[in-house]
Amino acid sequence: MSIHRISFPLLISLVSAPCLAQCVCQWDATLGTPGVTSDGYIQPMLAWNPGNGEKLFVGGSFNFIGGWLTRGIAQYDPATQSWGAVGNGAYSPNTNYFVTSLAVHRFGSADELVVGGGYATASNVPSTQNLARWDGTRWASIGGGSPAGAVWTLASWQGRLYVGGGFANIGSSATPASGIASWDGSAWSAVGTGMNGGFSPAVFSMKAFNDGSGEKLYVGGRFASIGGVSGLIGRWTGSAWQPVGGGVAPGDANFSDIECMEVFNDGTGPALYVGGWTLRPFQSVNCSVAKWNGTRWTAVGQFLGGRTTSLAVFDDGTGPALYAGGTAQPGINYIAKLVNNQWVILDGGVGQPGGPPWPSVFGLYNWNGNLVVGGDFDYAGASTVQVPASGIVVRTACPPCRADFNNDSVVDLFDYLDYVAAFAASGPGSDFNADTVVDFFDYLDFVAAFAQGC
Repeated sequence: MSIHRISFPLLISLVSAPCLAQCVCQWDATLGTPGVTSDGYIQPMLAWNPGNGEKLFVGGSFNFIGGWLTRGIAQYDPATQSWGAVGNGAYSPNTNYFVTSLAVHRFGSADELVVGGGYATASNVPSTQNLARWDGTRWASIGGGSPAGAVWTLASWQGRLYVGGGFANIGSSATPASGIASWDGSAWSAVGTGMNGGFSPAVFSMKAFNDGSGEKLYVGGRFASIGGVSGLIGRWTGSAWQPVGGGVAPGDANFSDIECMEVFNDGTGPALYVGGWTLRPFQSVNCSVAKWNGTRWTAVGQFLGGRTTSLAVFDDGTGPALYAGGTAQPGINYIAKLVNNQWVILDGGVGQPGGPPWPSVFGLYNWNGNLVVGGDFDYAGASTVQVPASGIVVRTACPPCRADFNNDSVVDLFDYLDYVAAFAASGPGSDFNADTVVDFFDYLDFVAAFAQGC
């Protein structure tokens, strides 16, 4: 097609104008000001709509957040931009308490929020020790009773609620469970033979994933075996345990564990990534994060030391990437992005003045296109540009810059010339307004975007 005549003054004004500022991803401290009390931390995070608008629920070990008395769990309402309590919280009156895991599960005809951890009661409701549910208005027990020990992970899968932790039995009937059990709506059941052996054994993480052989529930933790499968990970089909390739062995005899899992596609297909403390995937070296692609295990990035406690996928505007948070990992300032198979500090990371206690990232969560970071820290960012945030901070994303037509991260004359060439040839990207017709309106829309910058 031919290009409509472009006035010479318009062309000169466009190409001679200075490049406008690009969107810059940054730390947003709105959630963390004032944040949690100085002796608290945030770990699990989950967005859920209890019927009156979506809220961000966070758990951990804290008494106050945003100035509210919340005790172990709180909710943030983006409509009012304020924190609030969840009933009277999940807590223990005389000892430390913590919330480790959140999941949404259907009970009867309605979804409810399930809360697991190590606490004595959820708002003084009977039979809510370590495990309870919140319907948006009130706390209740699961029905069959609580586990006899801390809950570290939850999963709603195939209509059942799966609960993992360090308990030996669960429920009022003391059903033997060996660290993992499932609730079918009326009774607790063991999940095969559960875990066995290891130093202070516990199930720490669960994730549903289909590696091409059908969806299964992957279960990781610190144990010698689970369901008869040796190593730190096994997968449950719904009726039997299976090994995951050659598995993941401990690189440290006592403390090695799998604490987090995430599904991510690095361009070669979806894969399961697991993080923890000194992992040794099959036929590989010690690492902090390992990858299972359905065929083999590989180490991911450099060995970070410490514990990798959280993984999340986040697109900052340059494409989806895998992010990791942890504790005792000063080499990455406790949070990093995977770039070309190397963990790179995310914009200064997080920190605390002095120490101990040392800063940590315990939770990562992709919420409305931004990355929410939870843990125990006082600020985010490099030493020259620190953003005060107590225990929780948001990494904002930048939408793709449409005026950067050649994708070189700069809006300049070359973007204009490249678009004109594409427009003249009706080439890729020339239908700028996506109305399926390449016409002068596309050119005008590009000119407007170019003038505005990003």
